[in-house]
Amino acid sequence: MKNNTPYLLFGILGHPLSHTLSPCMHKAAFRSKNTPAFYLALDFTPESLVEFQKNLKASPFRGFNITVPYKERMLSAADVLSKQAKQVGAINTLMRRGGRWYGENTDVDGLLMSLQNDAGFSPRNKKVLILGSGGAARGAVFAMAKSGAQEICLCNRTLSKAVKIIRDFKKYFPQTSFIAIPLEAKKIQEQIHHADLIIHATSLGLKATDPALLKSSWIPPAKTNSRKLFFDLIYKPPTTLFLKAAKKKGHKTLNGLGMLLYQGVLAWEMWMGQKAPIHVMKKALWEGVKSRS
Repeated sequence: MKNNTPYLLFGILGHPLSHTLSPCMHKAAFRSKNTPAFYLALDFTPESLVEFQKNLKASPFRGFNITVPYKERMLSAADVLSKQAKQVGAINTLMRRGGRWYGENTDVDGLLMSLQNDAGFSPRNKKVLILGSGGAARGAVFAMAKSGAQEICLCNRTLSKAVKIIRDFKKYFPQTSFIAIPLEAKKIQEQIHHADLIIHATSLGLKATDPALLKSSWIPPAKTNSRKLFFDLIYKPPTTLFLKAAKKKGHKTLNGLGMLLYQGVLAWEMWMGQKAPIHVMKKALWEGVKSRS
């Protein structure tokens, strides 16, 4: 590598970012391809993000990953949105081309790739319960509907937020049955009983002090031929209270590390216009998890 080679600049936007493993993954990918690039974790408070957005056009960055809680908020930063990003109403990737910012949502396909590759699960004709109503939940609902889920139940403390997401997506997926419920024990128990897949798409669990979203008593014991899959989009800690409760009842579990990998691979390929070194990125993630455990 020549010393005078200009460096490319990338980063991840979110708050908080103490948990993020995205820098490990992307830095390893750039090194393996001998690409001169920096990847920074940019932890902005909502107030400081406003100023950053104002100066985005003049910034030296070539691309961003976007994580909680800014996946919906950063839609306005894109000059051009992909069809999928428009429909989801949230982005997790920004790419600069010719002075314009292009917004994409690679969470959708990253989630589906993880379900298929890491759990051997297909949502087609299945019943799915999704917890949350932020940008991650929007991506999860869209992914399930896109892949042919029979029924999607969205649960949130503020019912109106779940209702809005369903209203937004019904026009794209008229064949899918949508239900919105509040975070109430009886209703959640009923939906868990019927669901094949339960997705936790809130940020609750990122902090060690966070309480459990679901009480263990709400989860029924697994039957021999009807083990459900509990999928937590959080990857640090690798086993959240949500997953621990499901495991104790005998159900299958999956954390968000695979989704992080696949959405990152898709974002990297979007930025660089070439195949991502997926095995290098996967190894870097595992090493990152081990070093922080």
